[in-house]
Amino acid sequence: MQEHLIIQRLIEMGVAEVKFRLNNHSLPPSWESVAIKWLAQDAEWERLSNDALISEQTRVALSAKRAAWIAAITAIIMVIIDITVRVISYLPYIYPVR
Repeated sequence: MQEHLIIQRLIEMGVAEVKFRLNNHSLPPSWESVAIKWLAQDAEWERLSNDALISEQTRVALSAKRAAWIAAITAIIMVIIDITVRVISYLPYIYPVR
């Protein structure tokens, strides 16, 4: 059987079933090397997919951290402005014009 047809059958069976059949030696002997290679490729693809996911999660986390810092700095600036405005608004009562 041609390799691409074997791979198509392996895909239909799924990774778990192929692993199970490999462990129990219930795959045809001519399929075993193709199955091992296919599982290795699948594991590599899954690893790359996980790496990409982790990279994306790290990017999102850093973006959220940056946004939190910006919000905190903005809040501090707003408190300083509020205190300054309140002090300035009380000055006429403290030092009335005569």
